[in-house]
Amino acid sequence: MNRPGDRYRLRLFGPFELRAPDGRAVTLGRKAQGLVAILACQDGRAVPRVRLQDLLWSLSGPEHGRDSLKKCLRQLRTALGEDADGFVLCRTDGVALNKAAIDCDLEQVSPEGAFLEGLDLNDPEFEDWLRETRSRLRRPRSVVVAGPGRDAGSRLRIAVGALRTLPQDMLAEMGAGMLLGRLVSLLSQNDLIDLRDLRDADLQSLGGADARLASRAMTSGDRICVQLALIALASGRVIWSEDVVLPVDTGTDRAALAGTVARLAGQIERAVCREDRETGDGSRAASRLMLDGIERLFHLGPNNTDAAVERFRRAAAIESRGSFKAWLALTTAFRLESSKGRDAPALRDEAEQLTAEALDEAPDNPLVRSLLAHVSGFVLRDFDRANALLTPLEGSDPATPMYHFALSMLRFYEGRLDAAQQAAVTARQRGGSHPYAYAFSTGLSMIALCRGDAAQAVAHGREARGLMPLRSRPYEPTLRYLTAAQAQAGQLADARNTWDALCRADPHNDAKNLRDSDFPVPAEHAREALGRSFRALHAAVT
Repeated sequence: MNRPGDRYRLRLFGPFELRAPDGRAVTLGRKAQGLVAILACQDGRAVPRVRLQDLLWSLSGPEHGRDSLKKCLRQLRTALGEDADGFVLCRTDGVALNKAAIDCDLEQVSPEGAFLEGLDLNDPEFEDWLRETRSRLRRPRSVVVAGPGRDAGSRLRIAVGALRTLPQDMLAEMGAGMLLGRLVSLLSQNDLIDLRDLRDADLQSLGGADARLASRAMTSGDRICVQLALIALASGRVIWSEDVVLPVDTGTDRAALAGTVARLAGQIERAVCREDRETGDGSRAASRLMLDGIERLFHLGPNNTDAAVERFRRAAAIESRGSFKAWLALTTAFRLESSKGRDAPALRDEAEQLTAEALDEAPDNPLVRSLLAHVSGFVLRDFDRANALLTPLEGSDPATPMYHFALSMLRFYEGRLDAAQQAAVTARQRGGSHPYAYAFSTGLSMIALCRGDAAQAVAHGREARGLMPLRSRPYEPTLRYLTAAQAQAGQLADARNTWDALCRADPHNDAKNLRDSDFPVPAEHAREALGRSFRALHAAVT
C-alpha cells in the first residue's frame, strides 16, 4: 500500500513510461498507453466513454468499442494493482485520471523527446489526435492556453461544443461523433481558423471564440440525423447550418464520410470569414487573406495566381504559420505551369526555402506535408523528398484530399500507374466539392492516357473540363492530356478543337517544348505519350 502523498510518475515525452509511487515500472499495452495519454491531456477532466471509443477503436462498431474499452480499463487496473483507484477514476460522466496523484512531464516547460514517441495504435482517429496534440504542445504556452474574452488574434476562432444526443443513443454518439471528430481534425489541419476543441472540456469559457459550432444527433431507423449550426457569439445569430444524414454503419464507408467532412469544412470556413467581413470587424485578417488567396489560386490565370501569392505573403507577415508557407510554396507549381519552365531555377530556389520554413513550423500537419510533397515532385523533381514527406502519413488516412492527390501524382511521376490510379480515385471521391476537383479528374485522365486507355482518359478529361471555374483561364494540363487522349481515340476533330483552346491559353504548348526538361511535365513517359499524340494529330490534320 502506498503512503498518502506518494505520486505516480508519468512520462509522455519520449517513449511512454509509467512508474508506481514505489518506483515499480507499470507495464501497459499500446491501447492502455494511448488511453492514459488521452486522459492525461485533459488536466483531470473526465472524457466521455464514447469519445474514448472514437479515439481508440474507431474502426470497430459501437458494441465492440464499448467492450474493448471495458477490457482496456480492466487491464489498466490489473497492471496498477491495489492502488488503481488512486490513479484512474471511472465516473458517471466518463473516465479521468486523479491529477493530484500524478507527476506528469506535460507540466514541464521544455520536456525532452517527441510526445508519445514510437507509439502506433493503427487507428486513424488516434493518429489524428496524436498529430494535433503534438502540434498544440509544440506551440508557446501563451498560445496553447486560451484566455477569456475576444482577443486580437489574427485567425478566426471557432469553439466546438460537445455533441448532444438522446440518452443511450449509442449509434448516434458513435456515428455523429466520428463525423464531428473528422471535421475537427480537418479544420485543424487546414489551419485557416483557430479551432478550440471543447468537446471534452467543462464549458466555462469559450476561449475568446468568434463562433460556436453546435451539434446534435439522433438515430432514426437505419440512419443517423445530425444537425450542425455555427453561431456567432457576438450577435447570437446562426451564420451557417446543415443537416447531415449518415448510415448507422458510418465507419464502413470512410471515403464517403471524408467527402462529407471536406464539404462541411469548406462551408464552415467560408461562413465564419464572411461573418467577420460583414460585421465590419476585420480583426481576423490572416484567415480572410488565406481563404481569399486559396480561392483565387484555384480560380486559375496569372492574375489570380499573383493575387494569391500577395495574399499568402501578407497573411504570413501577420502570423508566421507552416500552413501559410506551404500554400505559398504551392503557388510555385502554378507559376511553373504558367511560365512553361522558363523561370524554373528561381522558382525552385523559392520552393526550397518555403519548404524548409513550412516544415520547421508544422512538421506533423498532413496538409502541409501533402502540399510540399506535390511541390517536391512537380517543381523540384525530387521524388525521394516527396516520398519522405508522405511516408509518415501512410496508414493514418489523412482527411485532406490533397494528400491522395499528391500521392497519385508522385506515383504517376514514378511510373507506378496502378498505385497512382488507386490514389487518384480516392482523391476524386473525397474531393468532389474541393475547388481543385478539376485537377483530381485531370490526374485520372493523365493516368488513363499512359495506361493506354484513351476512352477513359477522354471521359476523365471532359469531366475535368466541366469542373473548371466559370469565366476563368482553362487549366492547361486538362487540355493538354485531353487533346492527347482524343487524338489517341481517333476523335481528331475534337482533339483539334481542344488543341486550339490550349494554344489560345498559351502558344508555348507544343511538341518541341515538351522536350525541355523544365517543361511542367515531370514524367518522361508522360512527355513521350503527349509528344506521340501531338505529332499524330498534326500529321492527321495537315
